[in-house]
Amino acid sequence: MNKAELEKLFLNLTEHSRKSNSDLPSFVDSKEVVNALSEVKREAWKKLLSSVASVEATEDDVLKPVAEFFNSEPVLKNYLQSHAQDEYFHAELFKGYVKETFSYVKTKRSLTDQLIYDRALPFLANRAQNRPIPFALAVLFYERYASFFYEKLKTQAAVDGLRGLVRLIEAVEKDERRHMIGIESVVHYIQLEKKIDFIDRVSTRSLLELLLVDVNQSRYAIYNRKVRRSMQAIGIDPDYICEKGKWSAKQVYSLMEA
Repeated sequence: MNKAELEKLFLNLTEHSRKSNSDLPSFVDSKEVVNALSEVKREAWKKLLSSVASVEATEDDVLKPVAEFFNSEPVLKNYLQSHAQDEYFHAELFKGYVKETFSYVKTKRSLTDQLIYDRALPFLANRAQNRPIPFALAVLFYERYASFFYEKLKTQAAVDGLRGLVRLIEAVEKDERRHMIGIESVVHYIQLEKKIDFIDRVSTRSLLELLLVDVNQSRYAIYNRKVRRSMQAIGIDPDYICEKGKWSAKQVYSLMEA
């Protein structure tokens, strides 16, 4: 696709972005359904979904340096801002669901929240300057990784009778499919404008390695031990999710060769 075709695509994607979270009440599950779950599962669901909300909120920070690169190109910048807004809404949807369904609000930031989301990513974003490729590919990594994770999460929500959560995840998945098309097109657009160089490759590899640390659910990642236990309690294999994270990183990095 040429630049004109890509800009037309960005306009269409922006038009279909999420405008609000007014549909939250339709996703909330009843207290009867929640009370039918074991205490272990209730704890696991509310903690895991709160972690999901944190990750969704982080994508906004990752998108900022990409959007700033296109200050002089309003069509593309508007798309990226609408994408970031979607991620904000997703985070609020999950937080709202946990609050209304499980009467729980996360108040304490985890170690990975503090080190990666609050410090490392903002620090790197502020120094991205004119190199949007690493952060565009980082967003794409999150989107691809999420597609595997949400599929498993949705399956287990159905098993536990959390029909509202199933509908919420399906709504988020619909947005994420649009995001994958959009961010892949952003990468292509950047490649039309700028040649990928050695610094881009090194920066991208380093950023992806950082994100893999974040989503590492292996038994050796003691900083994510609570998340691993929550996954296991719900019925999700954390080692499968971990492998899909590695696969997603490899696929995303390979786009620089395209």
